[in-house]
Amino acid sequence: MSICEVNGKFAGILLDDCKEQSEEESKVKRSFLSNFLSEEMAKNQKAYLKGAYLAYQAAEEALKDFQAARFENFDALAGDAQCHIRATLICLYGRNSDIAEPIQKELDSIVVKKKQVVKLLKEEVKFNPSELDCSVSDRALFVVLSRILTTTKVVEKMADKWVKEKRNDLKKISQLSFCASCQEIVSCDFERSCPEKLNTLIPNAMRGKIIPRSKKQNSNADEEYRKLLDSITDVAKANLCRLSCQLLLEQAEKTNIDNFTQKMLAKGNIITDRFGRGQLPCYYVTRACFEIALKENIPVAVVMKGAAHMVWSVADQAQAILFFCPKNGQYEMAKPDEAQNDKPLIVIESQYCLAHKKGQVSDIKSVEQCIQDIGKAGLLNLIGFEAIAHPQYVGADNSDFEKIPLLKGNKEKLQELAALLNEAEKAGAYFAKNQSVFGINHIFPGTLKTRNFELQKKKISQLPLKEQPQK
Repeated sequence: MSICEVNGKFAGILLDDCKEQSEEESKVKRSFLSNFLSEEMAKNQKAYLKGAYLAYQAAEEALKDFQAARFENFDALAGDAQCHIRATLICLYGRNSDIAEPIQKELDSIVVKKKQVVKLLKEEVKFNPSELDCSVSDRALFVVLSRILTTTKVVEKMADKWVKEKRNDLKKISQLSFCASCQEIVSCDFERSCPEKLNTLIPNAMRGKIIPRSKKQNSNADEEYRKLLDSITDVAKANLCRLSCQLLLEQAEKTNIDNFTQKMLAKGNIITDRFGRGQLPCYYVTRACFEIALKENIPVAVVMKGAAHMVWSVADQAQAILFFCPKNGQYEMAKPDEAQNDKPLIVIESQYCLAHKKGQVSDIKSVEQCIQDIGKAGLLNLIGFEAIAHPQYVGADNSDFEKIPLLKGNKEKLQELAALLNEAEKAGAYFAKNQSVFGINHIFPGTLKTRNFELQKKKISQLPLKEQPQK
């Protein structure tokens, strides 16, 4: 989820080993259903038919949301900590009519296939699974996968999770329960996947054909259906992670970047976990995302939230919403343009702590001072600091840069990254140690109307601040 600079240059990215996977590859058509249904599922005709229906229904919902500019409905939870890739690509596709229109036309033709599935569900006759499938471009597939994995996402307050699990020793639960700046207990959001939420895609008229109506609880039919929902979610996650890396790298080929960044975004740096989810190193990916965003004139909104220092109360309302527009190769703070209300933008949810403790002394800041600090440091630099302080791969330690395969043995670059990590802490943009200025909770696509921005206009900062040049 983030960006910064190396050797005095802010850059984007490219896949060194994937130059052959150019724009032509994104035009290649692929099997639609195989990205949702496993080969094992194809052996069970009844389950396969239900799964096909859910996949096509998700495509229909994706089409409606894309057309209605509800871009926040493409905020998928895939388990790869690469939400910034999805935010960048969805915004890019939504703002570029040359991309958006073909995607919408393709989704429209895919949805037609659902009629065939509905007919088979009602007639309950045998069929050839291949007859239900259709071909789809990677971009359209990415949009549908993002939509279906937004459906399965559940966001809970961490406090609620603690109550459910009846845990009393909060200090043993998670480091996330503490503010890194002042060491107070903090309530935060907890995201998890809930495959059962796929049921919300099903219209009432079709629920009886899809969802088992077993009189006996936990029957074989119920268990089989739960396995289907779990399988769809798991297969979709693996394929969305794969496509996220591939499509970002294809897009990054159009961006001017330094050679070393190209090298870091090579296939050799893609690590796939045991669930089949591919990941690229957070720091270099984030650089690419925001370089692309700059070149494509995608604005950024930073929703500033103070850390909630009581377990049972979460500060949902933003203290300020800062808007940044691309200008002269950087992001400058600006007044939001209401003519762009329905255009997608990248939304960064930022949590900061005004009471950063230095020893036993609290250095109390105001929200206004925090905004000034962001303006002075520069948005790109702060995002970069957060990216360098973030684990480069899910499950890795914050500072374990040697986990990046192509950095092993490169002492010079490893020292540079370690130095940037120290700068991040000093700048107050190191979530795990000092979030007195800027800490990223989440990045997602949205619009000016997203999450009640309109209701909080009085909190929108319009300070005439400009970013300082990157160091």
